[in-house]
Amino acid sequence: MLITGIMAAGKSTVAELLARRLPRSVHLREDIFRRTVVKRPGGDDRGRVGPGVAAARDRPKSEYGDWPVADLDAEFRAGTPRIGLWLDNSDQTPEQTVDEILARAWTEGRIG
Repeated sequence: MLITGIMAAGKSTVAELLARRLPRSVHLREDIFRRTVVKRPGGDDRGRVGPGVAAARDRPKSEYGDWPVADLDAEFRAGTPRIGLWLDNSDQTPEQTVDEILARAWTEGRIG
């Protein structure tokens, strides 16, 4: 299962709760995964990502530059193919989001 969304949308929280409820599952945290896989052992990742990408990645999650959250959401929706389960969890708790994913993922979220 892959969970995507804009920054600070609660993806990590939902992923962790899902991993706890699904048998034989694990939550791979992107930041740890990136540092482990993308970086060379003992080195840094400056040679693999441009300075703009690194600066954007390393800024606090509360910053969105000049982008209002509504614009980020609209761009994400417009620029991302509609495959899998799409869920607007704006009015849900993380637990409610997990319940809805588990109820719908096996039918609406199936790819292939």
